[in-house]
Amino acid sequence: LIYIMLLTGQPGFAKSFKAGGAMLIANIAGGLIAILVFELLVVVRMFPYLLLMVALWGLILGEHLFSGKPAAKLYGTAFSTFLVIIGMTTNTESEAGVKVYTRIFQTFIAVVYIVVASGFVTALFESFSRKKTPAS
Repeated sequence: LIYIMLLTGQPGFAKSFKAGGAMLIANIAGGLIAILVFELLVVVRMFPYLLLMVALWGLILGEHLFSGKPAAKLYGTAFSTFLVIIGMTTNTESEAGVKVYTRIFQTFIAVVYIVVASGFVTALFESFSRKKTPAS
């Protein structure tokens, strides 16, 4: 619910699925990076290796994040997804892939909910505003 609340605060997000699709792509990219790092971490079980991988991907994604390009925000979303999934999988016995699929599904549901709800509320407000205006 907090995630949905944050998404509704973004201007223009609720008007189409385009912004939501971009957010899903960023979550998928961050999830794939997390799966890659997790699988490598299973092979090399050393804390310094985890720190190096997080620093490496932070530098790679950070370079694109601060590039000033229109898609720069997506790299920030991908990095935060990477950090959340790596953080959740390194302190439990769960698999990274399961966490990625769960996060992508929840993001998809949030995007659909926001677009449908904003469309409903917009139509409702338009119908009320038509009733209040005097006929010419």
